[in-house]
Amino acid sequence: MQGDVHIELVSRPDGRHQVFLSDALRVPIAMDRVRNARLRHLPAAGAEVESPLAPDATIGALVATRALPASGGELSVRLEVGSERITMDFALAAATDPHAGHAH
Repeated sequence: MQGDVHIELVSRPDGRHQVFLSDALRVPIAMDRVRNARLRHLPAAGAEVESPLAPDATIGALVATRALPASGGELSVRLEVGSERITMDFALAAATDPHAGHAH
């Protein structure tokens, strides 16, 4: 939470990450109050990659318009709600092999 804005990030395996916004009382924030929403992938090594976040009224969230990595590094949400600029970083877990440790 930053200020009165609570941010939840759903990191999707397909890279179309979703950002849910609510106020201090957990009431969803109207998407028309949000401007300049972007999501950046900050890898441990290499260049960062950025995607605009677009409103999706069917789920009430902002959705990355460009697929970004779903593991490793960090995702940084950057947006404006009213006159408040907000940045929040999320660490992504390293990718794991679902077959690791299983005999084939």
